[in-house]
Amino acid sequence: MPQLIDLMNSLGQVARGSTLARLGVTRGALSRALADSTLFRVRRGWFATGLADSDQLRALALGGRVGCVSALHRWGAWAGKGNRLHVQLAPNASRLSRERASALLGSLAPVPAPGARARSEGDPLQIRAPGMPVLHWSERGSAGRELDWLEPPQNALAQALRCQDAEHALACIDSVIHHHLLTPASVRSVVLALPRHLHPLLDEITPAAESGWETIFIRRVRAGGYRVRPQVVIPGLGRIDGIIEECVGFEVNGIAFHSGPAQVLRDTSRILAAQRWDLPMISVNPDHIDGDWPGTWDAIVRVVESARARS
Repeated sequence: MPQLIDLMNSLGQVARGSTLARLGVTRGALSRALADSTLFRVRRGWFATGLADSDQLRALALGGRVGCVSALHRWGAWAGKGNRLHVQLAPNASRLSRERASALLGSLAPVPAPGARARSEGDPLQIRAPGMPVLHWSERGSAGRELDWLEPPQNALAQALRCQDAEHALACIDSVIHHHLLTPASVRSVVLALPRHLHPLLDEITPAAESGWETIFIRRVRAGGYRVRPQVVIPGLGRIDGIIEECVGFEVNGIAFHSGPAQVLRDTSRILAAQRWDLPMISVNPDHIDGDWPGTWDAIVRVVESARARS
């Protein structure tokens, strides 16, 4: 059944029976696909191929869809630093007890994802951590859904902004704009529809930031009182992640982006070139931001103040 297989590939390996019918799959074709194991029934009215991964199946077992930061992860945007699966449930969905939810999930062993997603923040698609997912009950419908099992970027962002702390929420905003998942105008509409305490995030947007950790680094440096200009091109040096107070450059090196010798050589060459131009450079990894910010901040202040004293 090559046509059905192609259709399921386009739908992300999971679909409602009503969607398949709307797209021309007859009851007879569906019965044959179930009989020869091309498809299997996940739950009433839902079907999947053997390529469906355990995050998809876990969400459907709970009666929901992959949502919040887990959906943003699927779309290739920043998904926060946690690794739990987030599942979006309908407003009228019954509140599952932890015992029932655990029973539903117990038979689903983790299986790898086939890797299909629209865009990427740089790392391969990873299955979320096993165990009880984070459950969200949506306050409104899921208009504009492109895939039956996955919340679209607009709905996923709205939930993520309520779920994450301020700096990770801001990283989600920057990422969906940077990866062209949503326009700045669409993001503004999403934020303004949320509680008022989230509205100030609109004043901090830095869509030029190329990763979530870069957004968080920039936000913290600005909060410390320094001016930051992101994604700066310096003649003879190239593009760097940004510059602080127009006197110290910086690179935020996400591990996923710098795992091979070519990337390491590129970054070290850039730092050497900066030295030739007498531009001090700060290079940080996520652990410096998330694990030892006081020590990292102390180093930033010392380098920046030294550079300002020399200028």
